[in-house]
Amino acid sequence: MSFTELTSQNQYCLLSNYGFIKVLGPGAKDFLQGQLTCDMNALPLYNSLLAAYCNNKGRIRAIVRVIYIAENCYLIKLPLELIPAILRQLQKYGIFSEIQLSDASHEWVCFGVIGNINQAELLANGVPAIITTYGTSDTRFELYAHKDQDTTLASRIGLTFQAIDFNAWQCLDILDGIPEIYLTTTELFLVHYIGLVDLNAVSFTKGCYAGQEIIARMQYRAQIKRHLYIAQCTIGTEEKIEDFLPGTALVDDHKRQVGTIVRASFNTQNKCELLFEAQDNAENIIIDNNKATALHSIRRAKTL
Repeated sequence: MSFTELTSQNQYCLLSNYGFIKVLGPGAKDFLQGQLTCDMNALPLYNSLLAAYCNNKGRIRAIVRVIYIAENCYLIKLPLELIPAILRQLQKYGIFSEIQLSDASHEWVCFGVIGNINQAELLANGVPAIITTYGTSDTRFELYAHKDQDTTLASRIGLTFQAIDFNAWQCLDILDGIPEIYLTTTELFLVHYIGLVDLNAVSFTKGCYAGQEIIARMQYRAQIKRHLYIAQCTIGTEEKIEDFLPGTALVDDHKRQVGTIVRASFNTQNKCELLFEAQDNAENIIIDNNKATALHSIRRAKTL
C-alpha cells in the first residue's frame, strides 16, 4: 500500500496489538502522577495524554497513553506484550495507594481511525467511546470503547471506513515520528533520545516521578546529541523480518554502533520504513546484520 493510499480519508484499524491496565480508586490520579512523565492535572475527563513510564535511571519501561474514562478511573494503553511486566511493577507501588490495578484488555478495545469521526454522534447513537487526536494530523485518531460495544462500533465504522492492517497503521506512526517500546527495547531508551519531549509526553513543571531527576538533568544541563530519525531500506531476497526488529543495532562503516531500531513497518514494494534513534553526527548507517543493509532517505523525525 502506497503512502497516498494510507493517508486517504475514512480508514480504520483494529489495534489488537495493544491492551489496557485499569487503575481504579480515589488514589488513582495521585498514584499515576508519581509514576508517569505526564501531568495528570492537565488531563480532563474523556481525554488522554501520551506519557512514558520510566525506571529510576530514566530509561523507558513503556510508552503509554493514559485515558481518563470515569471519576477515579483511568486506563493505561500499551503493547499487550508489556502488560504482565508493567502490571507487576506498578503493583509494587500500588499497595501503598487507595487503588486497584488490573488487566482490562478483555474489557476495552482500541481502533485507529483516519478520517472524520464524531464522538458526540457516537454517544447519541448509544455507542460510548473516547476519541483522541493522534499523530501530527487532525484527521488521525485513536478511539477507545468498551468491548460490549466492539461489534456495534466496528459495524458502524465499517459502513463508511475501509479496513487497513496494523502494519499500515504502524507505517503512519513511523512517518509521524511516534516511537514505541517493546520487550526487546524496554529500559533501553531515554525520553530525549526518542522524541517524547517533542511529543509533549513529558512535564517539567510537575512534582517527582520515577526517573524525574535524570530526565530533568538532561533537559536543563545536557547537550542532547542523539535524536529520533526516519529512514527507508530495501528488503532483498536474503533479508528476513528478524533483521529489522526493534532493538537491532545500527552501525557505521567502521562497525561502531551509532543507533538502534525503534520501530519498523513493511510494505508491498519490498521497502521497510524505519524509526530509529542515533547519534546526530552518524554517517553511512547500516543495519548490523550479515547483509549490512544500508539506510537511505534519512531525516529527523518531525515534531508536533
